[in-house]
Amino acid sequence: MDSRAMRATAALGVLLLLATVAIANIDEPAIQVVATNGTGTATFTRPLSAFTYTAGLGYTFSAYSMDLKTTGNQHVAWLTALQVQLSDDPASYAGMSVGFSVTAGNTDTTFTITPGVLSFGPISAPLAAATMSWGFTCVDTAASGDSHVLMRGVPTGDDIYKAWYNGTAPFGDSAIALEAFSTPPGSGAVGNLGDTVPSDGYTSLGVPVGEINTQTAFTLTHLDTADVNTTYWLDLPEPSALGLAALGIATLVRRRR
Repeated sequence: MDSRAMRATAALGVLLLLATVAIANIDEPAIQVVATNGTGTATFTRPLSAFTYTAGLGYTFSAYSMDLKTTGNQHVAWLTALQVQLSDDPASYAGMSVGFSVTAGNTDTTFTITPGVLSFGPISAPLAAATMSWGFTCVDTAASGDSHVLMRGVPTGDDIYKAWYNGTAPFGDSAIALEAFSTPPGSGAVGNLGDTVPSDGYTSLGVPVGEINTQTAFTLTHLDTADVNTTYWLDLPEPSALGLAALGIATLVRRRR
């Protein structure tokens, strides 16, 4: 191979390496919360323009004490707190973190929380690795007038928290249901569950990855409360590491000339 061919091969290698850290695109709406019960359906959405951008952290959004109402102004449920982080920083991580607290309405209420899909130039199979974590807490309140609190995944039998890559491939799993009882009724029974996948570090996904998305969906018993915290992150190659790899290619070319 002549020197020009070697330089072209080296340049192609550098381009392929740099392509693994393309900045992510975030679909709209950047966050959506839907609550549904016997009263009707309430939807809370915010575009990415409502988020605050910080270099190295990504886009963040917070909201508190939101009365979720139908278009006819009927109360459905409470969104007590919502905190969202969507990161598209190619120098470190791409991923999402969503934490929220809700209170069901006067009848059992289904909540569906969906951040915007993150898509980006594909990360090659040897480099694509991910981690996810989830924590659920449900509390039986005195207002509910019973001794039962239940979070159940939607649809029934499905995980409460779901994470995907490449649109459809599932990553990890979460609890199907979380239940607690208290005596006497309304004395504050608490249910807690949580996990991290893998338990330490990141796990290789084994294929090129160009998209990640998540959803939390569950039905909560009437007037009871739930707290949820979820994270889903890809480990991206740092530009400095790519620079060293590119330098290695260039050095190899020079040695072979």
